[in-house]
Amino acid sequence: IPRNFFVAAVLCLACAACWTHVFSRRQIRWTPIWGALLIPPLAIGLHTASVPVGSFPHFPWLAGLVLALMACFCIGLSQMALKRSQWRSISLVLLSGTSLLCWVTLLSPEYLAWNALWFSLPLPLRAAQGGFQQPNLLASFLATSIIFALWQQLRHDTPIKAWRAIGLLILTMLHVFIVFKSGSRVGILGLSASMVLLGIWIHLYSPQNRRFGGWCLISLLMAALLAAWLGNVVDRLWDVFQGHSTTYRLSFIQASTHLWWQSPWWGHGVGTFSEKIVPVFVHLIEAGNGLYYTPNLGHPHNEVLLWAVETGAIGVLGVVGPWVLVIVWFSLLQSWHSLPWVACLLPISLHQLTEFPFHSSTAHIWLWCMVLASGIHSQPLRQLQWMGATWIKKGFITCICAVALGAALALVDTGWVSYQAWKHRPGLIHWGETNLSPPMKREFDHPIFKTFATDQFNILNIPRRIPANDKTPLYGLCDDILEMGKRWQNPNQWALEKECRIHLGDQAAENLLQRKVKALSMSP
Repeated sequence: IPRNFFVAAVLCLACAACWTHVFSRRQIRWTPIWGALLIPPLAIGLHTASVPVGSFPHFPWLAGLVLALMACFCIGLSQMALKRSQWRSISLVLLSGTSLLCWVTLLSPEYLAWNALWFSLPLPLRAAQGGFQQPNLLASFLATSIIFALWQQLRHDTPIKAWRAIGLLILTMLHVFIVFKSGSRVGILGLSASMVLLGIWIHLYSPQNRRFGGWCLISLLMAALLAAWLGNVVDRLWDVFQGHSTTYRLSFIQASTHLWWQSPWWGHGVGTFSEKIVPVFVHLIEAGNGLYYTPNLGHPHNEVLLWAVETGAIGVLGVVGPWVLVIVWFSLLQSWHSLPWVACLLPISLHQLTEFPFHSSTAHIWLWCMVLASGIHSQPLRQLQWMGATWIKKGFITCICAVALGAALALVDTGWVSYQAWKHRPGLIHWGETNLSPPMKREFDHPIFKTFATDQFNILNIPRRIPANDKTPLYGLCDDILEMGKRWQNPNQWALEKECRIHLGDQAAENLLQRKVKALSMSP
């Protein structure tokens, strides 16, 4: 998604601005616990060097770079030692943006369906779910943003002014309505739990705002009831125990846990999930387990399970553990005062246990890191003795700016290639009849997109290029087709693999393929 690369570019520049500030004043705010956040990218690098990676060769270094960027951004923000008034201003800017997002989303067919206004908007504003891929991403983002804004407004010692309180209550109802109307159960759970934690904190430590806290809870209930009246919220909540979404996720968890237990300490290798999970499904279904399988399953819909399967318990401790440690450490330091901070982190953190928001939305990474940094008390300044010489300071600042600018330009260019690829996607179907434009050709040479682009080309064109009475052209592509089978598991792929196995005379592999198809066809 192009937006993800543009947001990542902004993250790089923001991170560079923070660290330029550090080196320009030759002082740093440091506590040893911050060093834990540098462990995850190192853990991925060491694991990748010792355990073979999967069929997506770009994933290990991409994951490592993103985790390194998150660590540098969080630590860099802490260097700024922003005051409460500054965080309040930041939260208001964020609230303004998400409120506009809510108003636009309200017009869409999935919500209030004000089609006359909706279709009068410019095309870029008419993206479904506010531009996010699906409702859960929109819900967890809005839930986090409204709780964050409320906390920043309430953490001051003086009572909140009447006009501001009214405005916040209206916007709270707007955000809550969108979250409930989206039908996202993880978003509803995260928002409701966060609001309760915020209410407890207000009652204990912000007595001057207790009345406003009560009105916030009332506004949540009113917006939730309105959403239930206008939509299928009750049905979605009731369906949580037996609906397809739940049963599929439970199947993913059961199969993934079984797969993890096959290599509990070191895992199967970064990027191997999509390849390794299918044989497990086949084994469990043949053993009589009524599991639900979905084609092209590439993630267990649980971030901890993903790292457990691919990097084992050692990897979970090295990748997920440091972030949990930092949150727990600062929560214990602040005791009950950390309740609203934990409340802000909760919606996206819960979403990590049911889907993969950080893989799908860089905006979630940016928001979560902002919230994490906002709740950590700044440490005393320490002098950087080794930066006494001016040329050393200028050298570090120059390197930081050059790396950040280069990374930002590369990410913007990647986002542009992604946009052009989407724009020219129909051309893949008519490869033999039309010439692809230069942006599309760049996609096939791109370090991130080339595997996916080649697979998409093969998926769309191989069946079209094979005459009904002559499968000879297929046989020259068998190597590519069998390699694609490591990344994509679906009926069309299996049909192509079958033809290749027959052509290669690999009877044993053909039998295994038939067994796999038969087992997965038994999935409800």
